[in-house]
Amino acid sequence: MPTQYDPSLLQKFAENLYSKAQSMTISHAVWGAALFGCIGFFASSAIRTDTPLWLMGAALGGLICGWIGYNKAFALRLEAQRTLCQMKIAERLGVIADSQVLTASVTSTESMSH
Repeated sequence: MPTQYDPSLLQKFAENLYSKAQSMTISHAVWGAALFGCIGFFASSAIRTDTPLWLMGAALGGLICGWIGYNKAFALRLEAQRTLCQMKIAERLGVIADSQVLTASVTSTESMSH
């Protein structure tokens, strides 16, 4: 059985990409802050200092990982836009192809009647 073009599948794919992109920046920032905060806490415990390394680690980790998440989210939104663009191209080419088939059938019908 041949595979058929299904624009609703592409639409769902694009929506899924946008949904993932929405939460990616914040989730990366939170995980980065937690991870770097823990590293800073253990580092300050190991060197026995009163400096809040966990706080500096959390801030640095949140910024770095938030930036990474932002870039990943941008890539997902870009892929969603490409998918939607391909859908529009296929939609418009389908309209053009349908109109050409209609024009060809009308032309052949007119030539037969003469």
